[in-house]
Amino acid sequence: ELDWDYEFPEPAAFDEGARPFLSAFLAEPGADFSRLLRELERRGFGWLDSDGVKKELEAMNGLPVPGPTPCAAKERPKAAAPRPKAAPPGQPARSFRRLLGDAYRLWWLGRPVFAGIAGACVALDLVLFAALLGAPNPGLRFIVRLLERLLPAAAMFIAVVAADLFDRGRRPSAAEVVSELESGLFPALGVVLVWLGGSILGLFFLVVPGVRVYVRLFFAPYAVLIDGYKGRAALERSWRLMKGREMAVLGTMLGFAAVTLLCMVPLQLAGGVFLEGALGAAGASRVAGGASSALWGLFVQVFGQAYMLSGLVLLYRDLSGSDPDPEAPLQR
Repeated sequence: ELDWDYEFPEPAAFDEGARPFLSAFLAEPGADFSRLLRELERRGFGWLDSDGVKKELEAMNGLPVPGPTPCAAKERPKAAAPRPKAAPPGQPARSFRRLLGDAYRLWWLGRPVFAGIAGACVALDLVLFAALLGAPNPGLRFIVRLLERLLPAAAMFIAVVAADLFDRGRRPSAAEVVSELESGLFPALGVVLVWLGGSILGLFFLVVPGVRVYVRLFFAPYAVLIDGYKGRAALERSWRLMKGREMAVLGTMLGFAAVTLLCMVPLQLAGGVFLEGALGAAGASRVAGGASSALWGLFVQVFGQAYMLSGLVLLYRDLSGSDPDPEAPLQR
């Protein structure tokens, strides 16, 4: 049964749920107040008034707290949309229907950036294909093929970072998103290898442990890209967030995958048939038509997956909001 009742907090000076983040801020020498405000926004407390937060800090510390710098105050986005109330363990933080709608609004907001990411993937795939044709030895051909396989994964990482930035009220360009990803790309790839390796080993010996490892560690890359965790800490964060929620979250992920495929596959097929027919009528070879169809399929895949990834970013943020970690790294 889906729960359709939500409580959205009104703007307020302070909320006790934010106190752990204030305590962590006071324990960090030389911490910047504007950085704390950004962290509160990311944790679902964007509706708190900055003056109220500052007064609460001063009451806890007994000393005045410097306000945000003029530059930081100017760049600080408007308060993020309030989060749904935290759900009890074992239940999703918001209904699947609402998550679909929120993900669509987020994807629609960021569609120019997502389209740019998809276009860049197509261009890079063309470059790699040309390099593959001219590769003089098997070793170089292997490297080029490996890069081709890693290209969609890198695009997914970029889309996750973009969706997170848009969800926090920023309006980044594609170049800004790539810049934000630089510090988290290789750590994210590392936890993905551990996550998939553990899942494959589990499936090899027994099916159930493999599925459990896959689900419990699913959000480890998100912990890296959104919250700045590294290595083992990211894996532990995902494992803890998914405790007691495996089946509910797995159902949500499968539902998102189904909706994305239902929208994406017909568009891929129709576009591919159209391109092959148009190029064939123009006298182009069947190879050119097939290559154009494949590139169109890659564009739709990356662009369409951004919708599913937007929903998973929102789901991760909801899970994090129900289990805040005041010692979480501050990546952005």
